[in-house]
Amino acid sequence: MADIGYTFGYYNELNPLRMRLAFLNAGLATPEVGTACELGFGQGMSANLHAAGSTTQWWGTDFNPAQASFAQELAAISRAEAKLYDQAFAEFCGRSDLPDFDYIGLHGIWS
Repeated sequence: MADIGYTFGYYNELNPLRMRLAFLNAGLATPEVGTACELGFGQGMSANLHAAGSTTQWWGTDFNPAQASFAQELAAISRAEAKLYDQAFAEFCGRSDLPDFDYIGLHGIWS
């Protein structure tokens, strides 16, 4: 379904720093996150905010062309350099230019 836009919300649960807190609480060493990916980024608010506010290189995809376009425009304006695409998961995962991600998040996809 691509004709209904997703909300413009920010989801702090997608922030890799939240993962660090869980690791620290469990007494575990926290992994470094140099590359991250959000699958189904909606309007791209979280991916763009995380890319702008960290040194982590962010990638992502969403199959809704209007949402992907908005997210790409936001990335360009913010100069966050997030690499955001309008592709289905299978098409995105088949790309030859993807790095090995240290972190992959998704929100609302399973619902």
